[in-house]
Amino acid sequence: MTFPYGLLLLPTAPEPPDQNTLSVCLRPTLEHGLRTLSTASKAITDSPSSSPILDVALQCPGFDSIVDTGFLPTALFHRVEKLLFGVYTLVSSIQRELSTRSSLADSIKVRIALFVNDNQFGGTQNRAFLPTPVIPLPMIARARRPWSHVFSIHSEQGEKLYQEFLWHAFGEGRVGPRWDFVRIGGGLYMRVPPQVKDYIADLEFSNSHEHSGHHLVVSGLSGPDSDILFKVCLTMMAFLLDVNPPDGESMKLLIALYGSDYRQKDTTRCREKAVEFLSAIADFTPAAKQTISDRASGEANKSILFNGQHRCEVWCVSVPILEHVEETISDSTALVIPSKLRQVSTIGSEVDIFEIEPYNEGSQ
Repeated sequence: MTFPYGLLLLPTAPEPPDQNTLSVCLRPTLEHGLRTLSTASKAITDSPSSSPILDVALQCPGFDSIVDTGFLPTALFHRVEKLLFGVYTLVSSIQRELSTRSSLADSIKVRIALFVNDNQFGGTQNRAFLPTPVIPLPMIARARRPWSHVFSIHSEQGEKLYQEFLWHAFGEGRVGPRWDFVRIGGGLYMRVPPQVKDYIADLEFSNSHEHSGHHLVVSGLSGPDSDILFKVCLTMMAFLLDVNPPDGESMKLLIALYGSDYRQKDTTRCREKAVEFLSAIADFTPAAKQTISDRASGEANKSILFNGQHRCEVWCVSVPILEHVEETISDSTALVIPSKLRQVSTIGSEVDIFEIEPYNEGSQ
């Protein structure tokens, strides 16, 4: 590893995920981690592969209240969506501020990996029912990625989480980790019970085998929020993937790039970017267990492995006009689409549509 690679362990998800709550709870922690990695990068700025990375392990909200582990409440889907948008937006704001003092701050790749503890989700026997982007803490710890820095919160909750992480990573007779460990002070962790009243129809995410694929439509518009929108849409699309597909079939994710200016190289780059991001947040297979055949065949650029066992194919196509979207999704049962595109689309009701609403920093 030739560049700083950090892991930030966050014990609780602040609720509600509005601007003020997230800023009070997470800004000091995120700012410290980003500043540390930016400073550590200065000594190796001549290296072409020196982009720092920060994995943010954020406890996924809501799973401790689910009794029927075969179903995912729609309200929880949107609750997680808003949390991701809020945290990514806060990270972007901090990076812009830090970049005025360090040109390396805005080059840090930040990926949010959602996790649950076994006791939060009823033990190891229920892991098979987790949505694909939600990872048990032991899997993250045992992946033992080459982190150079690990950050934890200087609190009772933060210390408990870090000790659990160490135990899962190294066991009782562990040899000391090879990373710089920092306990970060500041910040406030509050947990306000969410006021969720309308639990619409539940999403059955583990027992349905009727579909052959899922599809994601992303806007081709550029701008400061385009990267955030891409990350959130991909994560939430992964929530809908069938974790137990029929025998002989793999999960499928199709990214439809809307716009008339896209070329083959754009779809290829988008596919690679999607695979890289999804692998970072959902594939915590230890490097030693990754198959040689996958690496040799280039499979790593075409598919990902969720939870270390569920293979998902990733495809990307360009869609010049929205009328073509209906043809593209003809074999799908679920579509994730940014709200701006949904407002001007003519997609019918044959497919379950989940709109992603960009985060409003001024919301309370």
